[in-house]
Amino acid sequence: MARAALGWSQAEFGRFLGMSQRAIHRIEQGHSEPRRTTLLAIESLLRKAGFKIEDRTDGGFAMIVPGTMLGEPVHPVDVAAPSLADFWPAGDEETEETEPARH
Repeated sequence: MARAALGWSQAEFGRFLGMSQRAIHRIEQGHSEPRRTTLLAIESLLRKAGFKIEDRTDGGFAMIVPGTMLGEPVHPVDVAAPSLADFWPAGDEETEETEPARH
């Protein structure tokens, strides 16, 4: 929903996140469960694009779309997602050897 409100294709959204269009498609279709770091990167990107995201007491969240976004597509000239590596807690880095296989 947020990607559509911004007028971004899956390929554009993936490019801002450092992911492939196919990875975005799989997440959106529910065929792939995104990692926590991916969810944090998506949240950060959407906040930088102008969305307001509020946690709810029932464990869900509310996404507020500013009225200015409902017109023309937003062209993110200066919007850049942080590297997914920026979300790893210090001293909690996974390596290829210790990371569980994901299918």
